[in-house]
Amino acid sequence: MPQPKQTAPSVIYQIKITLKDTKPPVWRRVQLSGGTTLGKLHEVIQTVMGWQDYHLHSFTVGAVEYGVFEPELRLRSEHGVKLSQIIPGEKFKFTMSTTSGTPGTMSWWWRRCWRRSRV
Repeated sequence: MPQPKQTAPSVIYQIKITLKDTKPPVWRRVQLSGGTTLGKLHEVIQTVMGWQDYHLHSFTVGAVEYGVFEPELRLRSEHGVKLSQIIPGEKFKFTMSTTSGTPGTMSWWWRRCWRRSRV
């Protein structure tokens, strides 16, 4: 009798999205699979924050910036990068910035990620 295929448990990241420098704090908590790309994460953030995606954005992970691919801005494409590829462990932080209507003005979000196996 053939042995059933064993699959690795999927990883679910619980991410707390906090708008920096707001009082009272503005935040949302979401749970996403490790297979979620940064592009999809951007869409999720737009939805849960009630935004319309009017501004350019980028994710900064370590010294690397991801966003809509733009060589002149030195942005790597966010669409092929999965959360499981950039999050090394628990309580990892990274940022997302967006331009507002005023050049040079940025809003920053911090994310905390917890790794959890799902059976």
